[in-house]
Amino acid sequence: MIELGRSIVLEGFNEINGGEMVILKKLLGNYVKEITEKKGNIEKLSLNLNKTKLGEKNIFNLQAELLAGEKYNTEVRDGNLFFAIDKALKDIDTKL
Repeated sequence: MIELGRSIVLEGFNEINGGEMVILKKLLGNYVKEITEKKGNIEKLSLNLNKTKLGEKNIFNLQAELLAGEKYNTEVRDGNLFFAIDKALKDIDTKL
């Protein structure tokens, strides 16, 4: 488990390399800022990543949960980690 600040928890992200983690932090930071502007302070944003193989290709299964007064959940699958994260956070953002 990786904690970013006091409200972001990442599970299953231990295999992410340094360069990918920098991109991930920027992507998360942008969405957290946008969500905070809409909902005020967030209590917790949890991302749970499971990677599976489909032949030679990686498939990223991502579950996201936001607690910000209410609970918002989503789950996505994608062959690209960053697209999966973007889709999940966009989905949560549209539910606000």
